[in-house]
Amino acid sequence: VRRLHRERYKKMSWLTPVPDSHKLSDQDITEFVECIIQPVLLAMFSKTGSLEAAQALQNLALMRPELVIPPVLEKTYPALETLTEPHQLTATLSCVIGVARSLVSGG
Repeated sequence: VRRLHRERYKKMSWLTPVPDSHKLSDQDITEFVECIIQPVLLAMFSKTGSLEAAQALQNLALMRPELVIPPVLEKTYPALETLTEPHQLTATLSCVIGVARSLVSGG
C-alpha cells in the first residue's frame, strides 16, 4: 500500500522517483489481490484471531475494493444467521469494519 501510494499519489520530494518502467501496473495490483484474497479470507476464522486478517483485508480493499468487499459480505450474511458459531460473527464484523472505508468511499 505504501509503495502504491508513493508511486501514484505522493507529492514530489527529495526521494528518488520511481521510474515508469518499474511502477506497479493496474494488472500487477489486481493479480496480487487475487492471489492474496483467498488465504486472507480463510484466516478470518483462524484460532489466533481475526485482527491480522482484518488489517490485510483493509489494505487489499484500499487497492481493489471491487475484488475484496463482495467476498467479505458473502461471509457476513451467513454469520449473522448462525446460532451455533458466534465467533464467526465477531470475526466477520471485525473484517467488515476493516473494509468499511473502502465500502463507503466507492473506490
